[in-house]
Amino acid sequence: MAERTQAVLIKSNPHHRAIAAGIGRALAKEFLRTGDNVIVSSRSEERVRSTVRELEQLQTGASVAGIAANVSKPNDVAALASFASTQLGTVDLWYVCHW
Repeated sequence: MAERTQAVLIKSNPHHRAIAAGIGRALAKEFLRTGDNVIVSSRSEERVRSTVRELEQLQTGASVAGIAANVSKPNDVAALASFASTQLGTVDLWYVCHW
């Protein structure tokens, strides 16, 4: 079995919904489809919950979890990093959607 990638996908631009829509969500789906574990994040707790629920329905066998965080705030970044480390153990890819 191939080694899994541990990926954190977050959104940082308040004008785009990144992980809940668009390229961030598409990337999360592809990572999961290839068996990689994923953490999603957005500033909206409800958006994170609904995105995690949607991604869990793919039933890929990989894990998906999420946390609300505003990456312009150092404390939120620290909480996100701690959450990702707890959930994944290691993080191989940290992707920030910002456009």
